[in-house]
Amino acid sequence: SIHFDKNVTDIYTLPDMKYIEKLTVSEENKHMYAYEGNVYYDKTLVIANPNIHKVIIKEGTTVIGGEAFKESCAMQIALPDSVTEIQDYAFYNMKNLKRVVLNSNLKKVGDSAFEGCVSLYSVEFPGLVNTIGSHCFDGCVRLQSVILPNWITKIEPYTFYGCSSLRNIVVPKLVNTIGEYAFSS
Repeated sequence: SIHFDKNVTDIYTLPDMKYIEKLTVSEENKHMYAYEGNVYYDKTLVIANPNIHKVIIKEGTTVIGGEAFKESCAMQIALPDSVTEIQDYAFYNMKNLKRVVLNSNLKKVGDSAFEGCVSLYSVEFPGLVNTIGSHCFDGCVRLQSVILPNWITKIEPYTFYGCSSLRNIVVPKLVNTIGEYAFSS
């Protein structure tokens, strides 16, 4: 178990989370709180309990923090409509993640957000997303189908690098740049 005391205001790095069963936050902490086994800082989910298979993200959460789900064993995640940003490495190396339901208010997906999610097979972006970071799906070897958002103008370098099963991708009309090794496997 990890307990965050009332004085904790920033979390920069944590130990190997796969053996952590419970995350708690002092009720006296003015910035952080726990909900459904996850830790939040204001409206940002900063740490998801890695041993919960079904993740419930609190409505009102606006940001999925960097490395929040790193190496989590969750198999499916649905983002509430309030989430507008997924930060770098948010879902990094989630070996069991098969499906992600993205919401219609999402605007930005950071670098390496889904890198190493080897079981992920399909992604459909909602209409408002305008930024998908480099290496976003790097190493997602089972990813077969991607529908990119209409507003995207650039596919960053290495975005789909190592996606050896990718068979169907719809590239929007506005795309004018495809970065190096974006589709290499």
